[in-house]
Amino acid sequence: LAERAIELTGSKSEVRYIPYEEAYGDGFEDMQRRVPGLEKAKKLIGYQPTRSLENIINDVANEFKKESAAAA
Repeated sequence: LAERAIELTGSKSEVRYIPYEEAYGDGFEDMQRRVPGLEKAKKLIGYQPTRSLENIINDVANEFKKESAAAA
């Protein structure tokens, strides 16, 4: 996701991998392996995404640009 956002926005940011413990702190427990999918939502309630990941990333980037311009 980060790599796609960097690509779409032309950012000069770099992806930096950090240890789990550093990201979440001591005592935080989360699933170590995730397999995201929308199949269950589609089957149970008929949900199907209407927007692409590219569109969502672009909208978020545009909002950040607006906020930065307003703060300047």
